[in-house]
Amino acid sequence: MASTEAGSSQRVLVSLAGAPSIESSAKWKQVQSALRAQLPLRNIHWKSASHTSIRTIQELDVDLVPLDAPREEHSQIPVTLLEKPLLNIYVVVCQNTDLEGYKNTVKKQIRDWHSSVTTRKNQEWLIVHIVRPDTRTQTANFFQLKGSVLEKIKSDFNADKKERCVQVAWSPETDAPAVWAELVNKIKDGVFTAFDLAVAQREEEVRRSESQRQMPGWNFCVNLPEDAYAQYEELEMSFYHVVKEENLSWFGTLIAPVSGDDSAPLLSFQRKAYRDLILANTISIFDFRIYLLARQCELLAQRGRLNEISRKVAAFLVGFGRRLRDIEDTLPPYFIESWIYSSALSAVEFCDNWALKFCITGNKLNSFNAAKGELLDLARTQLDIIGVTEGHLPQKPPFSSSCTSTGQRTKTTSTLNISNSDLLEAIGDAEAFYQLYTDATNRAIDSGAELLMHEEDQVDYITKLVDSLHQAAGKLDSAAGTYLLDSSELRVAKLYLQWQHKKPSSKAFPARKETKVLVHVPKDLLALDVNISQPDRIELGEPPTILVAVSTGRNHVVKAFVKLTSSGVTFWPKDAYYDGAVEKRTERLQVVDNSIMLEDIPEHTTVSLMIPHSDTSAFQAMKITAEVEYMTAPEQSLSRTIRMTKVVLTTLPISVNVEDFFRGSRYREVEAVVDRTVAKVVADLSSPRQHRTALMTQLIEALERDAGWVDLYGITGELKVPDAPHDEENEETVELLRKAKELLKHHKHPSPPEGNWREIRIPVDVPYMNIVASVSVQILSTPFSNLSAKSGSLPLYAGQPISAMISIHTSFHWGPSAGEKGSRYILRYDVEEMVRDWLVSGPKRGDFTAASMPTEDLHLFLKQDGDTKAVPITLVALHHGELALPKVSVTALPISGESTMGSMAIPSTETFQTHGAETVLVLPRGGRSTFVINMGSNDH
Repeated sequence: MASTEAGSSQRVLVSLAGAPSIESSAKWKQVQSALRAQLPLRNIHWKSASHTSIRTIQELDVDLVPLDAPREEHSQIPVTLLEKPLLNIYVVVCQNTDLEGYKNTVKKQIRDWHSSVTTRKNQEWLIVHIVRPDTRTQTANFFQLKGSVLEKIKSDFNADKKERCVQVAWSPETDAPAVWAELVNKIKDGVFTAFDLAVAQREEEVRRSESQRQMPGWNFCVNLPEDAYAQYEELEMSFYHVVKEENLSWFGTLIAPVSGDDSAPLLSFQRKAYRDLILANTISIFDFRIYLLARQCELLAQRGRLNEISRKVAAFLVGFGRRLRDIEDTLPPYFIESWIYSSALSAVEFCDNWALKFCITGNKLNSFNAAKGELLDLARTQLDIIGVTEGHLPQKPPFSSSCTSTGQRTKTTSTLNISNSDLLEAIGDAEAFYQLYTDATNRAIDSGAELLMHEEDQVDYITKLVDSLHQAAGKLDSAAGTYLLDSSELRVAKLYLQWQHKKPSSKAFPARKETKVLVHVPKDLLALDVNISQPDRIELGEPPTILVAVSTGRNHVVKAFVKLTSSGVTFWPKDAYYDGAVEKRTERLQVVDNSIMLEDIPEHTTVSLMIPHSDTSAFQAMKITAEVEYMTAPEQSLSRTIRMTKVVLTTLPISVNVEDFFRGSRYREVEAVVDRTVAKVVADLSSPRQHRTALMTQLIEALERDAGWVDLYGITGELKVPDAPHDEENEETVELLRKAKELLKHHKHPSPPEGNWREIRIPVDVPYMNIVASVSVQILSTPFSNLSAKSGSLPLYAGQPISAMISIHTSFHWGPSAGEKGSRYILRYDVEEMVRDWLVSGPKRGDFTAASMPTEDLHLFLKQDGDTKAVPITLVALHHGELALPKVSVTALPISGESTMGSMAIPSTETFQTHGAETVLVLPRGGRSTFVINMGSNDH
C-alpha cells in the first residue's frame, strides 16, 4: 500500500463525521484525540487477490479527515489508491436507552450520512456508538422488549448482514486502550476490504488500457510498485514502437523549453503537471520521456537497484541529448550542456539519498560508485564543451575530444537563457569557470580513487593521517572536542593534491555517504573555563538563580563579558551578584548589552556569580549556552570568545515530604571527596595546580560515565572509580591517578560529615494542634524509686513483676492560644493492650488536667509549656525476647461551655511516643527440671 511518489510516505485516509451538534462541541475533539491515540494500525497481514504471498505491515499511518475534505474528481487519469478515504466512520453519541431520541433525530442523521458514503466507489463505512461505561446496556432480559439504540442501528443499517456497527464504552475520565480494541479491528477490516476492491478495479483498468494503447490520448497509470516497473518498461517499448511508426499525433512538439527546464532535478516528477499535460495531449516528447524515466528510477530505488539508475540516466542523457542536437538552433545557448550537466549531478544526489536506506558494501559499493562516476564524468564533459567554446580551455585534446562541433557557439533563434546560475557565472567569468571545472574534476577523480584504493591501503592511510593530526593538534590552541576531518592537502613543488573528506552539501555537489574521520583534541586544562550548576542554597518562594563559575586558568583577564542564553528561560543579569560563600568581592556588577562585565581577574582565580532567571518549574532541565568574550593582559587588543553548552537540572536535588512535622535535609557531594583526595596526591609536586586539574577531570568523567560505584559508596563510603579508556594515555598522570584511586578506594564516611553543605529553604504552613502530648514509659530500678534503670543494668525475666512509670508531658505551643496563660484541658490516657507480650497492672486508663504554666517570660513559656503527668504501673512479661514497651494514647475530652456546629467542642490532640523505637531484653526464668527417659527393656 505504498505510494510511488519519491521519498513520500502516504497515509491511509479515514473520514470521521458526526451530528452537527456533536462536531461543534468540545467532546468531539476529545473523541478525535482518543481515537488518534490508537493509531497507527499495527501488525497487519494482507494478501492480495492476485498474489499468493502474505505481506506483513508493521505500522500503517492513518489520517482522520472530515467527510467533506476529499473531493471526488472524475478524470481519465486515475488518482493513486490512497488519495481518497478507504473508510468512512460516523460517530453516534447518545444514551443506549434513548430510543425516542434515536427515532426522532439520530436515525435521520445517520441515514443522510449513509446515503452519501454508500455511493462512493471502493469505500467502506462504519457506525460507532459511544456510550459512557456506567450506562452500557446489559444483556436484554425478558422485560426489555424495546431493545437498545445499538440494536436499532444494526437493524436499520446492516442490510447486507455484514457487521458494520460497534459500540465503545468510553468517557474522557476513564480512557483505556482496551475499550478501543474492537473498533481498531473493525477499522483494519474496513480499510483492507476497500483497498482490495480498489486494487481489483485498478487491475481491470490496466487490462483495458493495454488494448487501447494505439489510440490518441491513451494514458497508462498504475500505483502498485511491484507491478508498476514492468508496466513502465512495456510503456517505454511501446513508445519506441510508435516512434518507429511515426504515430506521434497525441504528442506535442519534441520540446517546448521554458525557464528552469535546463536546471530542474531530472528525477523529480512533481516539477510539472505531467498528468494534466498527458490528459490534454499537449505533453512534449521531452517532458514525457523525463516523466517516464523518473517513474522508472523511483521504482528501481524502492527495490534497491541503484546501479541500474545511474546507468539508465547516463544512457538517457546521452541518447536524448544527441536528439536535441538536431534542433539546437531553436534552443537557448548552451541549453543541452546545462541540461545534461544539471541532470547528471541531480541524479547523483537522488542516488546518494536513496542509498542511505540501504547498507551497500563490498563489490556492490564499488559498482555503485563506478555508476555514479559515469554521471560525474558526463557532467565534466559538458564543461569541456562550454570551456572550449568560450575560450576558457584550449581547443586541444583532451578538452576538445568532447566537442562535436568546430568549437563555435551555435546561432539560435531562441530569446531565452539557461537558468543554471553556476554555469551562467562560469560562461562570463574565467576564474569562476576554472573553480567550477576543478571542483567537478576533483569529484570525478575522488569517485575513481575510491575504486582504485584497496581497503588495506585506506586503513593504512587513515591510521597515518590520524597519528599526524594527533601530533599537530597538540601544538594548536584550539577548542577541545571531537572534530570531523574536512580535507587533507599535499604539496610537492608545484604539485598540489587535495582530498576533500567532507563533501560540500550544496545543490551542485551534494554530500555523499562515506566513512567519517574523527579527530579528538584534548582539553586545555589551564585555559579559561566556565562551569554552570545549581547554587549551594536553594530558597523556594524566591526567584531561582544559577551559579556561574568563571576560572581564569593561566590567564590574567583584563576584561570579560559573560552572557547566558537558554530557550524558554530569561536571565536577569542586572540582578546578578557575587556568590558570598565563595567570593568576598562586594562591588556592584556592571551590565553591558545584557552581559555581565568583569575586570582585572588574576590568573588561577575563580569568580562565582549568582544570576537570577525566570521560572523553570515546567522544565526538568534547561540547556544553557554560556558565552564569555575576554581580553588577557599580554594581548589586550585581541578579543577571544569561549562558548559552551551545559544541561542543568531544574528539579530539586532531594525530595521533601511536608507533613504535620518534618525535618530538614542536606547532602554532600562526591566531588568534594575527590577534590580533597587529589589535593593530598599532588601536594608534594612542583606544579600541583596543573596536575590537580587534570586528575580532577579524569576522575569526575570516569564517575559520570559509570554509576556502578554509587551503591557501595552510599553504604561504606568506599569510592571505587571505574577504569576509563584514556587513563594510560598521559604518562605524567598515570601514577598520580593510581594513587588517587587507591586512596578513594579506602575512603570511609567521616563522622561528623565533612565538606560544604548544600541546603534548601522551603517555606511551609505549620498546622495548628491544641495539645501535643509526649509519652514515655520508663522501667524503674525498684518499686519505691522514681529513678529509671539504666539500659542492661537490671536483668528482667519473664513472669517477673517489673515496675514502670508512665510520664505524659503536655505542650500548648502549637495551638491557636499558645501565648495565653492558664489554659486548662481535661485529658484521658489509655495504655495499649498487648496481651501476647505484657500483662499491665495499675491504672491503665485515667483522666487528668493539663494546664499551661503561667509566666510572663515567653522564652520560659516555650521551654516549660505545660505539666507532666506521672502514672506508676507494673508490667509482667509473658515470654522472653526483645519486647517493645506498651504505647499510650492521649485524647482530649469535650470542653464544657463551648460548641461547634451544635456539638461540644473537642480540642485537637497528637501523641508522640518517645519510647516508640525502644525495646527491652526479657530473659527466660532460670531453674532445674528432671526428665525421666525410658532406655528400653531387655526385649528390645
